[in-house]
Amino acid sequence: MEKKSADILVFMDLDGTITRKDTLFAFIRYCFNAGRYYSGLARLAPYLAMNRVGLYPSAKAKELVLRKFFGEFTKEHFEKKGDEFSAKVLPGMIRKRAIKEIASHQSAGATIVVVTASLHAWCRGWCREFYLDLIATDFEVSGGKVTGSLQGKNCKGTEKVRRIQEQYDLKKASKIYAYGDSRSDLPMLGIADIKYYKWRIKK
Repeated sequence: MEKKSADILVFMDLDGTITRKDTLFAFIRYCFNAGRYYSGLARLAPYLAMNRVGLYPSAKAKELVLRKFFGEFTKEHFEKKGDEFSAKVLPGMIRKRAIKEIASHQSAGATIVVVTASLHAWCRGWCREFYLDLIATDFEVSGGKVTGSLQGKNCKGTEKVRRIQEQYDLKKASKIYAYGDSRSDLPMLGIADIKYYKWRIKK
């Protein structure tokens, strides 16, 4: 695969950076009624709590959540719900600061890439609308149905950097920006000339 190149590259995390909160659980809530949503989370609570304190891997926790709620969804239905969420719900979760920053970079001719651990299904539509490239986590499909497992690695931490380097020629960029909000974004910020952590310049 030929790498993309641009004079100015901007890499932006989605959850907590571009958005005000996590999109995975917002997407689940969009797809299910309150009873199904909260009963499902209650059963997953021990694993989510262990994940929060670093005792259970993020990728495994994500697979448990996806399997619990979306296992047996057809690929078409899953992506249809994702596109609906991207059009109807996601815009209301976006920080105004993020929209202004994106517009500013685009006016300067930058290529902007959303790099997220979230799945393509529920953020690709919004990215297309704003002409943003997208690097996201992939989901596994078997027999036309979502299995709940991830296809490849969770796009988080050093995997964000690996995926960026796989798809973009960083050496041809005169300037690289990166935006993140958590410790798992620090590897991505590490490849940038100008880095923002929780919307503040990080030196």
